[in-house]
Amino acid sequence: MREDVPDFDPELIFRLTQEAELNPQSQRPLLRAVRHAWATALTEKQRLYLHLYYSEVLTMREIAARCGVDITTVSRTLRRARMRLRAVLQYYIQE
Repeated sequence: MREDVPDFDPELIFRLTQEAELNPQSQRPLLRAVRHAWATALTEKQRLYLHLYYSEVLTMREIAARCGVDITTVSRTLRRARMRLRAVLQYYIQE
């Protein structure tokens, strides 16, 4: 496992997937899938912005100021990152 892959909290998965409940039996493979997607499917900026937004709980405006970019860039980057993660996670979420 790469060092820059964070240890994901199931609560973060709920927020990313917008699922009210997650089957406890599917949590472990889902977390493994998120770690893999984090390391392989996201760009460096997407990982950074997701980390700042979800782990450090910064606003998009604060992220934009810290990174020296426009807030719309942060918004678009976060949206694309979430879409990539959801594309991976959809196979692990049981309806």
